Formats: sequence, C-alpha cells, structure tokens
Amino acid sequence: MIIIINKLMPDRCRQGLGRQGKPVTLAAQEIETTMPDDASRKHGFQDLPWAEKFLVWALRQWVETSRSKGEFHVMLREAFRLARVADGYLAFDALMTVVSVSTTKSITLGAPRCSGVTPDERTFLGMIASLQRSDRIEGCRLLGLWLAPAGVRLAQPPAARLARLMLRGGLRLRRPAIIRAEGDEAATQEQTPTASRPIPPAVL
Repeated sequence: MIIIINKLMPDRCRQGLGRQGKPVTLAAQEIETTMPDDASRKHGFQDLPWAEKFLVWALRQWVETSRSKGEFHVMLREAFRLARVADGYLAFDALMTVVSVSTTKSITLGAPRCSGVTPDERTFLGMIASLQRSDRIEGCRLLGLWLAPAGVRLAQPPAARLARLMLRGGLRLRRPAIIRAEGDEAATQEQTPTASRPIPPAVL
C-alpha cells in the first residue's frame, strides 16, 4: 500500500490550517505533479466550511502522525476533543487504519498546509457526508473506489460511527453533490497550464 502525500518539511509544531507551502510528492516511483498550491484558486482548502476543513486537516495529520512519534497521536486526539467529537478520534483512527492496510490504489493527500484539496480528499468528504445522510449505498460506493469489497465491509462501521459522531457534535458536512461539483470545477481550473516538475522517488 502506498499513500502519496504532498509532504511539507517545516516543523510540525508550526503547522496550521490552510497555511501555504511547496508540496513534495512521495511515491514509489518518479512522477510529475502539476497540482498548484495557489490560494487564489476557487474551492481550495480555505473555502471549505469548518467541519470539512477539520476533516481534511485530520486526514493529512493522520498520515503525518503515522510516520512520526506517538505524541502526535495525542495531538490529533486532543483536536477531536476540542472539536466536540472526542469519541470520533477512535472511529477515525480505525477507519484510516483499515484504509491504509487494505487500499487497492494509491491515495493522494495534500500537505498539512497545502491550499488545495485533492480529489481523494473530496472522495473522503463525500463518503462521510453520504453516511451522515444515512446513504449507506453511496458511502460504500465511495469507499469502494479505494477498497476491495472485504475492505469496504471492514471500513463501513467505523466510517458510519465517525459520521454519526460528527453529526451529533454539530459538524455536518454539505451534500455530497455540492462537494463533487466543487471538485469538478477545481479540476477544470487545474487544467490551465502550470509548470510541472519531476519529483524524486521516496518509499513510505
């Protein structure tokens, strides 16, 4: 399993929601990236409602945390508590653990301070938003973009629990159709010419 993450090198203690930085993509093979880190683009990280911004931030931090010392897990757990979904951390961690060991494809996440939102991050938002609306079929379909059927069966319970706990804590995500439409528009924007650069390989 490979998670491709645009990883920032500065001190993690200074990482905040939405700060910009130059992304570096980690992968098992050399690739090129044209993903802009441009706050002027529409439908970026800063344009997300707070609940969605928190969830994308948690995704990025979980990957950072999994590659660092254990104290960062404590930081992430405290973030969920401050967001009024203290029990949500365990569900989130369980979900991400299943995804990380069972995914059938590479998953691309933004840097902790990247101003963009990747298609995979929008898929995650859409999946939780669907489950908040009790749309299990759509939620499982989106999980199925990453996981085999056995993985979907394992991931669905913690995903549904996370969705319920976020909803109970007042963190309601927008309708999946809105999240998807913004992603489509953002993808269209990114088709404008940008300077691409080769990224050296690194194995997670």
